[in-house]
Amino acid sequence: MKTVKYYLIIMSLFQNLILTGQNSKFLDKLSKKNTDFLTDYTGDRLYLQTDKSLYKPGETIWFSGYLRNESDLKASSNSGIIHVELISPQQSIVNHIKLVTKEGKTHGDILLHESLPGGIYTLKAYSNWQMNDTNALIFEKKIQLQKAVLPNLLLNLEFKEKGFGPGDSVTADFKVRTLNDLPLANHKLQYSVMIKGKVIQEEQLETDNIGESKIKFQLPKNLNSADGILNIVIDYRGSKESISRSIPITLNNIKMEFYPEGGDLILNMNSKIAFQCLNEFGKPVDVEGYIIDKDNVTITSFNSYHQGMGSFDLYPIKNNYRAVVTKPEGISDIYDLPNPLRVGYNLSVQKVEKDEVHIQIQAERIINVNIVTSVRGEIYHSMQVNVIPGKNYFIIPVKELPVGVAKITLFDNKQIERCERLVYINKHRQLNIKVETDKIVYTPREKVVATINVSDDTGMPMPGSFSMSVVSDKLISFSDDKSGHILSKMLLESDLKGKIEEPNFYFDKNEIKAEKALDLLMLTKGWRRFTWKQIMNGASIIKKYPSEQTIIAGKLLSGINSKPIKEHKVFIKETGEFVFTDKNGNFRFTGIDISKNNTLSFGGDKEADLIVNEYRNDLIIYTPIGNKGYYSISKSLTSPLNKTNRIKGLIRDNENKESLPFANIILFKDGEQVAGTMSDMDGFFIIDNVPDGNYTLKTSYVGYEPISIYGINKSSEYIPSITINMQQSLMELQEFSIIDYEVPLISKDQTSSGGTVTREDLYRIPGRSSSSIAATVGGINVNEDGSYNIRGSRSEGTDTYIDGIRVRGSANLPMSAIQQVSIIVGGTPAEFEGSRSLNGNYNSSYINISSSRITPINYSSPVDYKTPIYLEQSQVVYYRAKEFPEIKYEPEEVTEIRNDFRSTIYWNPEVVIGRNGSTDLVFYNSDEITTFRIILEGMADDGMVGRVENTYSVNQLWNLDVKIPPVTLVGDTVILDLIFQNNSDSMMHVEIIPEFPKSWHSISDSLLKFEVDAHSYYNIPLEAVIDLPANDTISFLCIAAGKKEKMMRSVKSSPRGFPFELTFSGAGKLQNVIDFEIRNTLHNSLFANIVIYPNALTDMLQGMESMLREPHGCFEQVSSSTYPNILVLNYLKQQGKESENLTKTTMDKIIKGYNMLAAYEIST
Repeated sequence: MKTVKYYLIIMSLFQNLILTGQNSKFLDKLSKKNTDFLTDYTGDRLYLQTDKSLYKPGETIWFSGYLRNESDLKASSNSGIIHVELISPQQSIVNHIKLVTKEGKTHGDILLHESLPGGIYTLKAYSNWQMNDTNALIFEKKIQLQKAVLPNLLLNLEFKEKGFGPGDSVTADFKVRTLNDLPLANHKLQYSVMIKGKVIQEEQLETDNIGESKIKFQLPKNLNSADGILNIVIDYRGSKESISRSIPITLNNIKMEFYPEGGDLILNMNSKIAFQCLNEFGKPVDVEGYIIDKDNVTITSFNSYHQGMGSFDLYPIKNNYRAVVTKPEGISDIYDLPNPLRVGYNLSVQKVEKDEVHIQIQAERIINVNIVTSVRGEIYHSMQVNVIPGKNYFIIPVKELPVGVAKITLFDNKQIERCERLVYINKHRQLNIKVETDKIVYTPREKVVATINVSDDTGMPMPGSFSMSVVSDKLISFSDDKSGHILSKMLLESDLKGKIEEPNFYFDKNEIKAEKALDLLMLTKGWRRFTWKQIMNGASIIKKYPSEQTIIAGKLLSGINSKPIKEHKVFIKETGEFVFTDKNGNFRFTGIDISKNNTLSFGGDKEADLIVNEYRNDLIIYTPIGNKGYYSISKSLTSPLNKTNRIKGLIRDNENKESLPFANIILFKDGEQVAGTMSDMDGFFIIDNVPDGNYTLKTSYVGYEPISIYGINKSSEYIPSITINMQQSLMELQEFSIIDYEVPLISKDQTSSGGTVTREDLYRIPGRSSSSIAATVGGINVNEDGSYNIRGSRSEGTDTYIDGIRVRGSANLPMSAIQQVSIIVGGTPAEFEGSRSLNGNYNSSYINISSSRITPINYSSPVDYKTPIYLEQSQVVYYRAKEFPEIKYEPEEVTEIRNDFRSTIYWNPEVVIGRNGSTDLVFYNSDEITTFRIILEGMADDGMVGRVENTYSVNQLWNLDVKIPPVTLVGDTVILDLIFQNNSDSMMHVEIIPEFPKSWHSISDSLLKFEVDAHSYYNIPLEAVIDLPANDTISFLCIAAGKKEKMMRSVKSSPRGFPFELTFSGAGKLQNVIDFEIRNTLHNSLFANIVIYPNALTDMLQGMESMLREPHGCFEQVSSSTYPNILVLNYLKQQGKESENLTKTTMDKIIKGYNMLAAYEIST
């Protein structure tokens, strides 16, 4: 028998030797496939840092953005543009801006208008490139908009566990600090527990020496509602401060999932099984319980460790293991564990050290396996190992690997993925950042100097880009924001499936549970990115959304012989940046911020400026450098920056060769529609992201015969450019009746010469250029070369002006570049006085073209005057961020007015750290007496991530504060808590003179005098009645310790009751007398606002704009958001009295939605 065993082992070893070569080839193949996949597509990671998360109406969200490569976290090589949206609680887009990044960084701002309703808004950010990957983590952050009275204490309340049932004991941790950042020690407090609004328990406690207290209570055994509140009230300086939190109650409805380490349970192999419990709302629930087998024998017990996650060991010898939950109480469901496999492998992590990961592999026979370790999709380590029956131990070196989530995969000798384990490595490899202020305690309006030092984990100074906010800590404490910061977004959440609750917990160096909890997260969350099977099968990402890069590039050619001009300087006038053309005449600028003015200049005797307002890489510039001549841009197909995977073309009339705008173009492959688009205003079209292959292009246009072009061959070396000449179709018209009439653009009865065509008229004219537009005006004849004859005169008898500059030759601009065309006949207008024709005489006719500088101007003919040239611009304008208002106070300035109570006193989105790793920042405090929190986040040039927080306080010898309700109504009696705090070592004599708004009247004393002991306070309640609605100011003049100071606060009062609206209509009279009666008006609430509409339609138009929707999202979202726009347009047309602005806005949104819908793949 032993001989047989040895024989089998020797045969197995021999087979493994043969397979070793195969495995080596497999690892090479896997590495190449993975490299090919990453070359074809590497994703973006995006993070926004905001100054805070709680705002009042009228405030601004200040934010900075970090756009990075997914693989190395360096500045993105895919994208240079980010989109930022503010989404309302009703999920409608309130604002959408596009921002230009430079070296992977940008910043912006969004105003929260006073009219916005309160609620939870979402700040969303993404790059266009990210939209290609359905697995990508799109940045979202909850923003709270509300008017809140902030407490005068820094309060924190957390439940120790996440999930309690009937009869359970509940424990909550309470912490309290003063505004001077000191613990409120040995202070009494009162807590109450409410279920469904009814108080079931009340008790008084006291904080300990460090301002903390544990709240303990028991839930009723007959609990039948999840509506529970824990409320804590503290009487502090004569005023009550409170904090409330919902009790995480779970009632017999939880979902329990099990995750065997490595992937599968194997019979007769000991395994670690992780689990996670969630309630019906997807929130974590902490549980306890035990495991039973099919005979109901208890095998082991379990309890969760953090956020409903935990683990237990199991040695399975049979099937049908189940979990019984004993806590929370009342859970009647029993949960099945996955059944074990008969044979297989088990991969487990034994320990994670600084430079090594120790793993264990269990197998049933001798075999060679492959272990592959990757981080963010890139393979960093692979090895072949020989395993024997039982337990095998190996070490994976991770010293040279980046920080983050590593994926360890076991492939068997058949090259099949058998086990996988996620593990977080190199957590220490973060930036070490310190922010130190020159003092710990400051006075109001005092200058603060903050010193920043940045180094890597070895102490080496690191350069990088950061953002810093300084915000009142009582606002941060009140908002209780637990959304992910830069560490969790960049290093954790982007790699794991599903939502991670309170992700910042895992990076808190003061949390002793963080390390173990992080490993449980690795066990219970799946890999977000692509699977090895997809990569080995050669899967690729369908790139429906092109990368938006900040590149301006082109070719400089001689206007004489069209040869490339090499080694010629091309520069941007505003910034001084320059490049030299290469031997082929090519030039290229990267990282140009197009939201600002950028003018390309090429030098030479006659300077022609090229005003750039769009990113392009296909510019063709002709210039005869050094000789008399001209500069011009070739009239080529206008195209946005993109790669070569495209088909482009031009749609035009077969007879007159006029371009046809808004023609439908659909691309088919093997009989199925794969893409679609619409021609632009000049008849051009582009279909992007077209893989190589043979295609059929079908074109249709109203009034023309449809055309199909077969056998279009698209390859990476060849970009098809197609000109399609469409033939007008003949249609037999039936009898019809005219039911409406509008003044035509071209009047056959107009006998006088001259006229003006506005931009609104241009969209209804079939012509596409200035010459065809001019021909619509009476008395104008256009020649073949684009010149004009007015009233039969010679062409040189007419002067043409563009934006006030006379041009020679053809000025035949495309329609998209024109704002207005005016033809003046007979006499010389004042603006052209002093302007003579080329022969020295005054002309009697003029054509004045006003260009639209937001839209394209492409010169196809030479000009011999210095005339700006414009590039085509996309519809969405790049947003130019505002600067955070910098407030400076002079050190010797003695102020008697305190009116600066901003919650954000400093915001710097561009903190640049040089190679020495250090810099100083200077800012000034406000008038707020509080603790301020400094938050600095950012990334080093090499992709390392870092974050730090620090606090300091603002105080003075004495302080006056008041609490004012955020909302008051006319008729209210307001009680104001006025608090005087004496922070000195001696008693103070105090005098306060309140000054109420004119819309209020006081029922308290107008002069307050009192004494306050050292280190004590005095509370004065003041009463006033609100008489009128108004936005006003209340002030308090305080005199104490030889110092005079006036504190001013804004107050707002609204009318009581409900608004009353009357509507009357009439016709035929310019004057009318209307009698009406208003009953039951509240005192001092009668205010009249009269709005007169010329017709009923005008009234309706006021509200129709709110129906418009911005097209966005997937196919269904685009369809649903475009439909209301079509309804609005149809209604406007049916009424026959269209609002020009509203109609144009509506049409723009419909066209945008149509273009988005046409680009989706549709199976037919």
